[in-house]
Amino acid sequence: ELISFLDEDVQAVVAIKSTVPVGTNDMLVEKFGSKLPGHRVQFVSNPEFLREGHAVYDTLYPDRIVVGARDRDAVGVLREAYGPILQRSFVKPDFITDGIEKDLPYFIVTTPKSAELVKYASNAFLALKISYINEIAMLCEKVGANVEDVALGMGTDSRIGRSFLNAGIGWGGSCFPKDTSALIRTGEKHGSELSIVRAAVKVNDNMKEYFVKNVESTLGGLQGKTVAVLGLSFKPDTDDVRDSPAMELVDLLVKKGAIVKATDPIALENARKALPQSDKVIYEEDVYKALEGVDCVLITTEWPHWSKLDFDRVGRIVRQKLIFDGRNCLDKELLEGLGFIYKGVGR
Repeated sequence: ELISFLDEDVQAVVAIKSTVPVGTNDMLVEKFGSKLPGHRVQFVSNPEFLREGHAVYDTLYPDRIVVGARDRDAVGVLREAYGPILQRSFVKPDFITDGIEKDLPYFIVTTPKSAELVKYASNAFLALKISYINEIAMLCEKVGANVEDVALGMGTDSRIGRSFLNAGIGWGGSCFPKDTSALIRTGEKHGSELSIVRAAVKVNDNMKEYFVKNVESTLGGLQGKTVAVLGLSFKPDTDDVRDSPAMELVDLLVKKGAIVKATDPIALENARKALPQSDKVIYEEDVYKALEGVDCVLITTEWPHWSKLDFDRVGRIVRQKLIFDGRNCLDKELLEGLGFIYKGVGR
């Protein structure tokens, strides 16, 4: 369809920004190269690294721009197109106030296959980092250590870094599950086991069951219990519930006999589509309505709203002052001082 708009003798660069399997660029050249008589079209792999909820910032202030190309002229076209971002000569949007002093981005030139693999390898490594700290968190619970202190001690090592070392109920969303699975399939296709990526996925799958078992054992069973679930999106600042750990937890709780009262600042509509309301799943717009008469409270998405709750009021309306913080985002000492039983992940 794109090719039909090109005039003959035109020189064009088609930048593939989608996350695609390794070899896609080669496939496009093989499939369409012979259909371009009189044209000079270069297919370039230029993966995006945008975080959901931060797309504008990540476009203007990237850490790196990766270009996989066969032709030096095509690299030049991309370098010119990204010129204002590479030189930071664009007009800054008024709504971006933080993170504007960061270093200029790297401009990395490589082959198409390497560029395609960069995106998968990057996301798989971040997923692996989360799964690793979650395994350490489970060990912390057994030996009496605090995973937040462990993560701080690790993360201040510049070789490791502090990002993605927040223990919790696991990763989800539209990227990490899809990209780790795609990387594993690529490995299978080419005879590579990628056992460490498989292990990261297994740990992540197990975290929800591990968390629910903790709730179940503390309550003495979930049959007939009413549980408040605060947060349904897979992370804050988005209404995306695709592969959300919170939604998986709701499903697990219901299967074990619990009644779930769930709320989220912006994801309720999508949650209702993914898991319709029933006598076992009740969605509440008002967080305090969701908390009324519950046997325990589960924090499943680290929205800042939850730390701003009036916990004196919360203590008066819940049946039991019991909080399971699946994102380690609440003040443990504050809550215990108010008479709550607080259970985080590894702390």
